[in-house]
Amino acid sequence: MNEGIIYIARNPEYKEDIYKVGKSERTNLPFNRMLELSNHEGVLGQFKVLGYLLVEDVNESEKK
Repeated sequence: MNEGIIYIARNPEYKEDIYKVGKSERTNLPFNRMLELSNHEGVLGQFKVLGYLLVEDVNESEKK
């Protein structure tokens, strides 16, 4: 079982109804993950965290 976070993010450069839902086994601030997503080549703008949830089993939680 791996503790982690499930997050919802949005990039204001994308259409209004497009969201990123993902997971990370790193439980430090999800804002670090947003920086990683935003720094990929071809990504316009910056992803912003809309919400996140700390879960006991991130892999099982992602499946639900």
